Amino acid sequence: MGDGAEPVEASRTVVRLRPVASALPMGFLGLAGGTFVLAGMQVHWISAEQSHPVAFVLLAFVFPLQSLASVFGFLCRDVAVATGWRCGRVRGRRWG
Repeated sequence: MGDGAEPVEASRTVVRLRPVASALPMGFLGLAGGTFVLAGMQVHWISAEQSHPVAFVLLAFVFPLQSLASVFGFLCRDVAVATGWRCGRVRGRRWG
């Protein structure tokens, strides 16, 4: 530097964090919506003829919310939450 040597560029390590909140509220919102709709069918608040709209609600509301909760769980490094929502979706698809 001062003695005629070439300057050495310092290598920097940059850590970037994404501010992502917990995915639990979004997953529980989907779970509560699905539980409410299916419980309504079981206690006959919703008639059996309305099973197609109920399936549409599950596919359009519950499944996307729990899928996004799983993805955001992995993004915020909360693997237990992400795995729980993922396994819940798979279990519901097999036995639901």
